[in-house]
Amino acid sequence: MTGSQGDATLVLSIEGTRIEIALDVVAAPRTLNDLLACLPQRIDLHCAKIAGDQILWPVPVLQPLESARDIHGTPPGAFI
Repeated sequence: MTGSQGDATLVLSIEGTRIEIALDVVAAPRTLNDLLACLPQRIDLHCAKIAGDQILWPVPVLQPLESARDIHGTPPGAFI
């Protein structure tokens, strides 16, 4: 993970391809903290769903909702 105060980048690496995922540290600090605590983690993308320009996979994090927003207004490369 890389980044500065209000944002950070998570890098998903798939067979030599790197996908940068934007993280909003300010909007969801508890969720992000739990996510970072379980990294690095190997995930199986065969259980992921690829829908248009979204890649979804399960994350072992359970937190109350933080900074809800409409998924259609989320910028490309965002982790939601």
